[in-house]
Amino acid sequence: MNVCRITHGLVLLLPLALACGTSTPGEGGSSESTSSSSSSGGIHENPDAGSNTVPAPELGTGDHSAASVTLTLIADEDDGLNVPRDLEFHPQRQEELWIVNRADDSTVTVFHPGTDERSVVKKVDAYALHFMEEVSSIAFGAPNTFATCQESTNRYNNQAPSGNLFMGPALWTADFSVYAVADPIGLGSHLDMLHESPLCMGIAWVEGNKYWTFDGYDSALVLYDFQEDHGAGYDDHSDGIIHRYAEGEVKREPNVPSHMEYDHDEGMLYVADTGNSRIIRMDPSTATPGQSLPAKEDGTVHRRYDGATIEVIVSVDSGLLDMPSGLALHNGLIYVTDHGDSRISAFNKQGERVNYLETGLPSGSLMGLTFGPDGKIYFVDADQNRVFRIDP
Repeated sequence: MNVCRITHGLVLLLPLALACGTSTPGEGGSSESTSSSSSSGGIHENPDAGSNTVPAPELGTGDHSAASVTLTLIADEDDGLNVPRDLEFHPQRQEELWIVNRADDSTVTVFHPGTDERSVVKKVDAYALHFMEEVSSIAFGAPNTFATCQESTNRYNNQAPSGNLFMGPALWTADFSVYAVADPIGLGSHLDMLHESPLCMGIAWVEGNKYWTFDGYDSALVLYDFQEDHGAGYDDHSDGIIHRYAEGEVKREPNVPSHMEYDHDEGMLYVADTGNSRIIRMDPSTATPGQSLPAKEDGTVHRRYDGATIEVIVSVDSGLLDMPSGLALHNGLIYVTDHGDSRISAFNKQGERVNYLETGLPSGSLMGLTFGPDGKIYFVDADQNRVFRIDP
């Protein structure tokens, strides 16, 4: 493959192991560094590999090999990446790429990635050992806020001998004067957290402070509404609403996130069902309220919803997926990273593969992916602590 580093406005071809860019100091007051119907999912290969009409040109228009594109190194371990698992651009400040690290419960924000204006800030919240412990995924939501899911049973970074399962999605501000700075009562700067989904593997924004999550402990898709947040660092969770869907119909693969995206136009949830080696689409509008469930916190509403329609878009029998992890919707297509074979594929919503790229990276590398404001794909190499951009 071609691997490029951008420095001082020049594009250089470099060995894969070299780093990219520079870094600058971050904000004060935090730990920072500067560096169910189914489809067969049949394949539909590119009809004209050299044409500009090739679907999903973000993956290249050549022979699908790593040599057909350039991978531009956006960030690496010198910038503080430490088992990165997901990434997303800030929707209001699109020059900011946010990356979440599992190994040290942190975020790395790359400003102006891939340009000579590039800088980096790493932050660890004061109480990240609970609110961002073993973070798996990130999704931006209401203006200047984001939420994370944590693949944790709540052991406080192994300080407890066993987990008490008091875990779930957390809500955060992206205000750098508050995030990983405020700590009014010793609980860090989180805006809210609800606690009915240990081993949470993926998260997707719906509206306001409402998010879908992939509950790996209960094998369910769970809709969380934080409603009004309690403010930075406090702990009033009494207005939370939790609706549990599709219990037992999805499956966690340990240490591999199951990323998701909600299609706001369709009202559908698209999910990388990693443990079942498939991509599914769920229609929550077909479900009806079911049993009221016990809640871990007083005042929260916890209820099961039954009968949501789940459609298999790409099945395990298609032979096209091994261990899907990252997932993004773009221009009507579903883009998926495969943790098993390090391939990135684009499928239409009928389950046909319309393009793909063999990244050439080792098995076990790929996790989250996202699209930048430039329309290009950015993805995580968790194995070697890197983030790349695909330049077709």
